[in-house]
Amino acid sequence: MLHAAVLSTVLFILTVIGSSTVLADAAVAKPPTVEQQQPAFRAFVRTPDDLTAINVRIPDASLRAIAEWLSQNFELPKSTELPSIEFATPEQMIRLRYKGLLPDHTKLATSIQNGYQREVVAIYDDTMRIIYLPLGWTGTTASERSVLVHEMVHHLQNLAGLKYACGGAREKLAYLAQGKWLDVHDLNLEKEFDIDMFTIVILSACMG
Repeated sequence: MLHAAVLSTVLFILTVIGSSTVLADAAVAKPPTVEQQQPAFRAFVRTPDDLTAINVRIPDASLRAIAEWLSQNFELPKSTELPSIEFATPEQMIRLRYKGLLPDHTKLATSIQNGYQREVVAIYDDTMRIIYLPLGWTGTTASERSVLVHEMVHHLQNLAGLKYACGGAREKLAYLAQGKWLDVHDLNLEKEFDIDMFTIVILSACMG
């Protein structure tokens, strides 16, 4: 009888602890804000065959929503023409980013070690109108999706024929848009990408 009573007490205590844990988890998980529920900020709808980076597909509706949000908030011209999306390895990213500026193939590994790879997160090809995302990108986090927002700025800039003093000058708006998008998710550029406003100014300055 004593053994049964002890066992019953233990089970009761475990039940109470389990219930408390569930309640605590529910209290920690914050419901999405009204802004986070807007189409531009929603996570992509995933399907069973769309759970890996190799198979990831970005819905056209998500791209249109992002483009609409950018047009409304940053005075970028509206456009219904969407970019193509492709994925690239770090080495391919570097070659795309530094066309004509990189050493030859035999020196590529050295270039990566010297810091090229760290700088390249994603690429927009103006001529082909293609956004290149890193192989392994899935869009499952707000931080990853903010990279797509950044490149969508360049797509709209390109379609509008906007001219800048240098290639880096167009980066300022892209970073500002990415930062504002992250802010909706209680994130920021400095925490997610180690980029502060001073860095943005330097990156977008036309020197020489």
